[in-house]
Amino acid sequence: MVYLWYSVICGKVWMAENGFDDKTLKNNNMTKIFGVAFILSLIISFVLVLFLGPERDAMTGASAGFMAGLFWVAAAMGITYLFERKTIRLFMINAGYHVITFTIMGLILGGWR
Repeated sequence: MVYLWYSVICGKVWMAENGFDDKTLKNNNMTKIFGVAFILSLIISFVLVLFLGPERDAMTGASAGFMAGLFWVAAAMGITYLFERKTIRLFMINAGYHVITFTIMGLILGGWR
């Protein structure tokens, strides 16, 4: 999901909003970045499934994931972006990623028994 969102779907705009170019991005340790992102995603999913509780289903999971993504993660990011004076476009890209990811994560965890 990360790769699709930040390269195929929003890649060019995201790069422009951050002032990145292809050369800048190629000089990073992508194994480390994706590895740490994967570990953090596991932590997020573990806490989300605890939040959902034992009596869950796919729709409850998706709804809770959506609300957590929009009203906790995106709202908190919004506060930070206001103080850091980041653009609304960058906020929409980054917050949108988390809202969609939390929704999908909730859907999977809610339906998984």
